[in-house]
Amino acid sequence: MSDPLTVDVNRTHLHSVEVPDSVSRTGSFDIELHNHGEAVHVHVHLDDTLSAVASVDAINHHLRPGAVRRVPVIVRRDDRSATGRLKVASAYGAETRYVDLSLEAVRPSKPPVEVDAALAEPSPDAGRSRGSSSSGGGRESRSGSGSMRSRSGGRSDSGSGLESALPAGLDAPAAALGVATLFLAVVAVVAIDSAILLAGAFVLLAGIVAAGYVSLQ
Repeated sequence: MSDPLTVDVNRTHLHSVEVPDSVSRTGSFDIELHNHGEAVHVHVHLDDTLSAVASVDAINHHLRPGAVRRVPVIVRRDDRSATGRLKVASAYGAETRYVDLSLEAVRPSKPPVEVDAALAEPSPDAGRSRGSSSSGGGRESRSGSGSMRSRSGGRSDSGSGLESALPAGLDAPAAALGVATLFLAVVAVVAIDSAILLAGAFVLLAGIVAAGYVSLQ
C-alpha cells in the first residue's frame, strides 16, 4: 500500500483544512485526517474520473478533539491510470480544499523463474548405468588379458618342459640322436652273436657316453 495522504484540520484556525496541492499514488492508500482542535465533521469525495477506478471507504467522518483517523481509498482497477480531484470539506462546507490526485497503474512484474535444484544433480540411474558400463568393461579387459596370459603361459610352459628335462648344454636333436644310436646298438648286440660286433657296440656306446659328458661340461 502507498503512503497515506495527510489532511490537517483545525490547525491554523477553526474549521481550517490543509492539504497538498497534488499527489500521486500507485494502488490503494489511506487518507489520514488529523484534528488539531475541537470536534469537527469532515467530508471526503472523489470526482467522477477517480470514482471510475477507485472508491472511498466512507465519505463522512466525525472527529473528536485531537483525533486521528485513517480513511481507506480502495483502487479497484490498478491496471489503468487516472487523474482527478479529491475534495475535502470541514463543518459541512465551512471550508473546502481540493487535491489533484493521480492514480498510477501498477506495472505487472514478471515472476522469477525458479529452477528445481534436483535438475542440477545427476540422476542416480544414470550414475549407476555409467558405473556398470565402466566396471563391466574393466572386468572384460582384465579377464581377456588374463586369458591371453594363460594361453601364452601355457605355450611357454609346454615348450620349456622338454628343455628343462634335458641336461644343460645338450639340445633336443642331439639327445634324440644319442638315444636312437644307443637303441640300435643294443638291438644289434642282442640279434647278432658276434664278439666283434659286440665289441664295436660297446665302443660306440662308450663314444656316445663320452660325447654326452663333454657336452655337459
